[in-house]
Amino acid sequence: MSYGASAPELKSGTANTCQGSQEQACIAPEPNAYLRLDTGEVIGVPSSDATALNNEFDRWNRLIHEQLLANEVLAVCDARLEAIARELAMHDKSVPEAARLTGKRNKAKRARKIDVGGQGDDWKNTAGVAAEVNLFAGAKGGLELKGSLQWRNPHNEKKAFEAMASIAPEIQGQAGIGASAKLMVDYVDGVFRVTAHAGICFGVGAEGTVSFAVNVKQLASFIYWLYYNLLNVGFRNLVIISRRGFEAFQHLTYLLVCQGKKVEEYFLKTTERLKDLFDKAEERYEHAQASHDLGKRILTNPNQTRFSPPESKGILIYQLTRHGKESFAVEPGLGSGYLRTQKGAVLAILRQTQLKADIENVIQHIGPKGAKGSFSANLEKLKEFFSVEGPGGLDFPGKTTQEGELQDILKRAGLAGRQLSAARQSAGGEVDQIAMNGDFAGWYDTVTGTLKEESTRGYVAVANNSMEYALQRDRDRDHPLFASAEGGFYSSMA
Repeated sequence: MSYGASAPELKSGTANTCQGSQEQACIAPEPNAYLRLDTGEVIGVPSSDATALNNEFDRWNRLIHEQLLANEVLAVCDARLEAIARELAMHDKSVPEAARLTGKRNKAKRARKIDVGGQGDDWKNTAGVAAEVNLFAGAKGGLELKGSLQWRNPHNEKKAFEAMASIAPEIQGQAGIGASAKLMVDYVDGVFRVTAHAGICFGVGAEGTVSFAVNVKQLASFIYWLYYNLLNVGFRNLVIISRRGFEAFQHLTYLLVCQGKKVEEYFLKTTERLKDLFDKAEERYEHAQASHDLGKRILTNPNQTRFSPPESKGILIYQLTRHGKESFAVEPGLGSGYLRTQKGAVLAILRQTQLKADIENVIQHIGPKGAKGSFSANLEKLKEFFSVEGPGGLDFPGKTTQEGELQDILKRAGLAGRQLSAARQSAGGEVDQIAMNGDFAGWYDTVTGTLKEESTRGYVAVANNSMEYALQRDRDRDHPLFASAEGGFYSSMA
């Protein structure tokens, strides 16, 4: 296919009379590009037809998903019939042993292991003509190339593709992808950049790389993309992002909570500048008032902590759990009223975790820098933090004393009654009240028993104590537009 300006305009019904892709035609500078696997040709689609084509792909995805659901129902019925037949055979000795059904079925577990290092052929898409762009955790389930790198953002009501990075020239200092890697995310001069192997974008056999840059309007979408890819691999290390890129992601999501600014305001902030802002915030939280204010900010909008990595959440919890004699003056209270705002904020952060591996990761990274530590040691520190009932580690005998009980004690002692807690934020329901009453171990055991083992891809991450979360967990399947299918993208990619 030719891109020459002198060639006739590509229109509906244009015939290709030559073998391969030899038709001379003028097409839009940023078309959809689709690889036809049987001939190796790249098919250009005018932008005016892009929406209709994507809608057609979506229709087929939904049809495939409906077929999968029907197959699941049939499988359940089949298994039930086999069980009944087996039970009847056990009680009917006249049935020959060879005629008895075993009823044994090994349901294939959805693979979660992702090869983004380029070893073997796992990175290649096997979804047939839907293989327009094959990127980690993507293709029709996630990413597409149209002069920009696009993905299906779960927060998009129509689950339509939206741009998260635009094609841009490589710059000096940008991390390369190496000989075997297929994708690399980096952060250079205040901009997130993605380098992809050409074979991922244009099909097997293509050489070289394609470079993308995240602009200010795409930054929020890109942050979502990074978070959901962490979620989809169970918050294990992402080998597709450089250390510099991950530190920028960590600092950025932390600062969004601490400073309450929009993500666009951090555009073009270099790694050095982000680290400087991080260090200044850390110094500020050495003071009791700052930790209390942080707790209030999180309780006002706990969702702002959700789309951050475990390292960022761990730093926030570390700062909330710091307390001393000044803390009582900032928020007077004893018993369950002591540090009520900060304790509530810690629970609010942990309520944003999505998986058992997620909450364990967060607790493991509780520290001033979010470094990986001892899970058991940090869990013990949280237990101590929630059990403390006053300044200096004050602990009343027996169970944690409720604030109302303390009011009665003060009145019987002839002292003027005083509201001991300046902030009366909700403890978050009966389960969260377990921790607020001093039993964090009981709270942790209860909550982790309700968390997902694996992510349900394509759905918006929500608080783990919400009804929507429970529905996602109990259904335990991906969104139709992200669903695994036999011979489809996720069968080899994720």
